[in-house]
Amino acid sequence: MGVALYIAAEREVPGLDVFVPGKPLARSNLDKFRPTPDVRPLHDFFSISPEVAASIAGDDSDDLPPGRYPPEEWFAPEDGLATVRALLAYLAAHPDDRRNIPFVVDDLREFERVLVGLSEAGVRWHLAIDI
Repeated sequence: MGVALYIAAEREVPGLDVFVPGKPLARSNLDKFRPTPDVRPLHDFFSISPEVAASIAGDDSDDLPPGRYPPEEWFAPEDGLATVRALLAYLAAHPDDRRNIPFVVDDLREFERVLVGLSEAGVRWHLAIDI
C-alpha cells in the first residue's frame, strides 16, 4: 500500500493512458519542492472535489451546504509541464540528491508524457492523491 500521486484529467482523452504509478514520487517529497523560484511546486496543483473533501472530513450528508468545501480546481497542463520539466532538470543537475532515484525520475517522465497529451487535447488536470 502507501500514498501515490496521480494526474486527474478533467475529461477522458481517447488513446491517452493517464496512469502513473506515483508512489516513488509521493515518497520523495519532491511534490513540495520548488526547483527554481519562478516554478510552482507540484503540490500547488492538488485539488479534490467538494464531495471527496466531505467524505474525508466524515461529512456523509447527501446535501452539502454551499461553500463548506472549496470547489475542485483544474489547471492548464502547460503549467504542470513547467514544474515537471524543472524537477527533471534539477535531478539531472543534482545526481547526488537523495531523491534522485530511477523510479522517481520514471514517475516524472510519465507525468510529462501525460501532461503533453493533455496539452495536445486541450484538457485541464489537477494533482490527486491516492491513500
